[in-house]
Amino acid sequence: MKINWKQAGIFLILMILFMALANICFKYVLPIKPVKLVSGNMEPTYSKGDILFYTKSGDYKPNDIILHKTRRAPSVTRIIAINEDGTFEAKGDANPVSISSTYLDETHIQKEQIIGEISFGISQFIFYPLVYGIEIILAILLTILISKFAFSLFLAIRG
Repeated sequence: MKINWKQAGIFLILMILFMALANICFKYVLPIKPVKLVSGNMEPTYSKGDILFYTKSGDYKPNDIILHKTRRAPSVTRIIAINEDGTFEAKGDANPVSISSTYLDETHIQKEQIIGEISFGISQFIFYPLVYGIEIILAILLTILISKFAFSLFLAIRG
């Protein structure tokens, strides 16, 4: 089977353009933004690796799932209570109690720490191309180029 490199190149260029357009739309045009869940603290609602979509909101109430800033990295948790001082207490669905430590204090989340409210989430495999599209296309392109070079080198050595 012979590979038509011109068609493969055109396909890769179109895929890169499509992924770039999708990334630009999510970053700058659409009001909803994707984020990958990196922990299992929201199971069974959302699993580790799922793609969640959030929107900026100004009104948060108990039972809302939020994305908020922590000292280490953004975290996804569910608001379980609003404190008297206006801060929020939150925890992951998989966590039996609220987490309070020097690194991750989820008992007094300020409104300014909240990045957005999670609207919905879906399995990681469906939106992998939108989140990691450029990287996937570049990996495929490099694989094709390396294999072409290796095959040419093999033919040259074989004589």
